[in-house]
Amino acid sequence: MLFSSSILTLAMLANAAVAAAPAPAEDPLNKIVCRRILETGSLVKGERVCLTRREWALASEKGRDRATEMQTLINTQQGN
Repeated sequence: MLFSSSILTLAMLANAAVAAAPAPAEDPLNKIVCRRILETGSLVKGERVCLTRREWALASEKGRDRATEMQTLINTQQGN
């Protein structure tokens, strides 16, 4: 009986310590965001892609860079 009550007391103290400890600051860029990517020419077909906000930002940046490269290439070829 004494053993079980001491275990119960330890469990309660552990829960109190966990509750009192401040939660670590969670990086909002590590939050997972899911988006539905539609297939070109279809309103229904597509797939669900889940990435962190950091990964979405990186993908967007790469897409912008590629578009800029393509536009630059087209403009330099039209000048010839």
